[in-house]
Amino acid sequence: MPQSSAPRPTPLRQLANGQPCQIRIPGICNRREDTTVLCHFRGEATGSGYGLKPHDIFGAWGCFACHAYVDSHFDYITQLAFAHGVFRTQQKLLDMGVLLIEHAAD
Repeated sequence: MPQSSAPRPTPLRQLANGQPCQIRIPGICNRREDTTVLCHFRGEATGSGYGLKPHDIFGAWGCFACHAYVDSHFDYITQLAFAHGVFRTQQKLLDMGVLLIEHAAD
């Protein structure tokens, strides 16, 4: 059965609310934490496609302005900034103890 792209509340999506934007596109980011959502990085490598969102682990906390920008700009620089946002979000999740890796070296 295909996945639905309809938003549904998941723990990682709910956790994004009120967090600082991690995408941080210069000249675009409004830094409004009240607009932060989990923005899904799409692409073949993340298992996403037309109408399918990737797993929430491939998401970045993004303000409304950055989210709108990365959803409409697919150039290398924008996508690199988005990927860095995903990495920063993953690091925050590790620091918070939300993302756990079994048998990881300290």
